[in-house]
Amino acid sequence: MDALILAAGYGTRLGISADGNPKPMVQVGNEPLLSYNIRKLLNIGVNKIFINSHYKYEIIRDFIDSNLEFKEKVNLIYEPVLLGTASTIKNLCKNEIITDLLVMHGDNYCEDSLVNLKKCFSVLGKYFFGVIGTFITDEPEKCGILVVKNGKILEIHEKTNSNYGNLANSAIYIFNTKCLVEITKLNDQQNDLSLHFIPQIIARLKPVRLSGEFIDIGTPKNLKRARLLAETN
Repeated sequence: MDALILAAGYGTRLGISADGNPKPMVQVGNEPLLSYNIRKLLNIGVNKIFINSHYKYEIIRDFIDSNLEFKEKVNLIYEPVLLGTASTIKNLCKNEIITDLLVMHGDNYCEDSLVNLKKCFSVLGKYFFGVIGTFITDEPEKCGILVVKNGKILEIHEKTNSNYGNLANSAIYIFNTKCLVEITKLNDQQNDLSLHFIPQIIARLKPVRLSGEFIDIGTPKNLKRARLLAETN
């Protein structure tokens, strides 16, 4: 299994809290959030870790190059123009031999080890395209909310004020080969994973509840919360 950390965004919501860094390079605990997520992936036995970058990519590049522990496993992909999450995956699959791919966003702090997510993926039935990590949110209007019945996802509702519950999409996925083939079929306008692809195949993703806290550090308030959690862990 390989992994892709999506890390190309600008982080404008963080403002001065980012201290001039790309969001994944913001300090959480004693290390950048990117380092925290890379270690998590290495701990579950990921073979190669790909990271896409754009905004101040040289900061991520220099961090990876200076870290011998990561250098052999991590491959940085520079995007001169932002491609969109789906197009990034599509290009990766065209340029690399990828069978199973774990995809996660580099600006999320997740306490779960991802061990169970990987285990559930390993025993998927033929119907499914992969697994999707879920968590309980207190801000459903800011998340993709999943409607699940008998262990199967019936619907996904993206950032709506309507009440569909509080079971949220973490945007941590493990896609199998069949799913990756479908992603490569997307056209150039279908470049956003959450908007143009996930709703099409949501019923074929197995939901797996993540343990612990899950925080999008995209705002100063959430970054502070993640830092407090990291200090206590």
